Amino acid sequence: MKHFKKIVAILFGINLWIITLLTVLQITAFDTAFYQEQYLKLDTANYIAVSEADLMKVTHVLLDYTSGKRDNLDISVQIDSVMSPYFNQKEIDHMVDVRNLYLGFINLRNLLFGLNLLLLAFLWIKAKEDIVHLLYTGFKYASLGVGLAVIGILAYAIIDFEHFWTTFHHLLFTNELWLLDPNTDNLIKMVPEEFFISLIFTIITRFLFTLGVLYTAFHALEFKGLSSRALKLIAVVTMLVDHLGHYLFPDMNELRIIGRIAYPIFTYLFAISYIHTHSKKDLLIRVAITAVVTQVLLYFSGTRDFVNIFFLFTLAWITFKAIDKNYYWVIILTAIVAEYLQIDYGMYGILTLSAFYIFRDKKWIQMSLFAVLTLYTSFNFLLDPAYGQYIKALINQPWYSLSHYFIQSFAILTIIPLLLYNQKKAEKVYPKWVNTSEKYFYYTFYPVHLVILGLIRG
Repeated sequence: MKHFKKIVAILFGINLWIITLLTVLQITAFDTAFYQEQYLKLDTANYIAVSEADLMKVTHVLLDYTSGKRDNLDISVQIDSVMSPYFNQKEIDHMVDVRNLYLGFINLRNLLFGLNLLLLAFLWIKAKEDIVHLLYTGFKYASLGVGLAVIGILAYAIIDFEHFWTTFHHLLFTNELWLLDPNTDNLIKMVPEEFFISLIFTIITRFLFTLGVLYTAFHALEFKGLSSRALKLIAVVTMLVDHLGHYLFPDMNELRIIGRIAYPIFTYLFAISYIHTHSKKDLLIRVAITAVVTQVLLYFSGTRDFVNIFFLFTLAWITFKAIDKNYYWVIILTAIVAEYLQIDYGMYGILTLSAFYIFRDKKWIQMSLFAVLTLYTSFNFLLDPAYGQYIKALINQPWYSLSHYFIQSFAILTIIPLLLYNQKKAEKVYPKWVNTSEKYFYYTFYPVHLVILGLIRG
């Protein structure tokens, strides 16, 4: 029975992977803001010779048909100043296949969701005491197996996307209707190869992020919270994602959104490090040296558009020292210095660090102040009447506006992992050299990965 329960848990994990993938696919495929952004980037309306409004009207019809909300693709718009049906018969026939495929995937997703409810009920009845451990273990094993398969598929797509795309269609369709001609078929003009590449990368990004959230949730349940080591890992991964977006994929806002999680965790952990360190002087020396070395390396690698965050931590050390002596006015002074020198996160950074340090024993006050500072930093420019159009955009297109104009607001999501922090130092890793290597890894990874990305971009 023990092995059977483990198998049930692994099956639950595999199903969860598939459910997550199909749900992310559904959300992304019907994200009209994504379509609008791609149309603007690829100048699709001009390419097809239709107005942007008509193009979005056609898009809504196409998506409604695919999802089963309407029974036909009958729509006429002005193409090159002539009113004509937008879709020809070949495109309509192909979309019948696409619709059936999509609805089949959604039915599969719903079926697996129902099956997972049954598996969850079985584990609850047969192994209530160990259900969290079983689900955590099952998800890990499922992630290892399915993850390797997904990595193989992604490698195939990256190495030879055209062959991958052809094989993909041959597996999903039993005819050649998908072979559309841009000279005669408007559908392929709407969603050319560049569009699909962006769509696939967006799906992958959202899918991996969701898996990361699920794994973090299972981990927190299994170990009754997150250790500082777990928080560091989350911060490093999301920072890398953020910088990949900044340096190499500036059009992929999802990468920058995910990256908003990194900064608050690093600042929170720095405040904790200052509290628990055996030598505050040694901490200052490490941080200050890292700041200077990093900035020099960034300069020679071609990155000269910001002052690195270790200078912020250096100012934070001075601020914490002053707070210990009740010199709270120093907070304002270092905040002004950080803003004037254009150090990464500036005044917002110093105020956040100060809030985390002063209220270190009152987590809800910490999180509340962090939320207020983040929201004010993200939206304060709306107080200027000159930016009134952004308020209208925020109301009419909330996701597009948040993900393009108010990205820092997503940092508020970090409150969740910070609340899950168990307030205990991570267990020591033996032998000692491993623990020491881990500590210095976080000091070296920051400048090294920035230099590498800067050189690649540059």
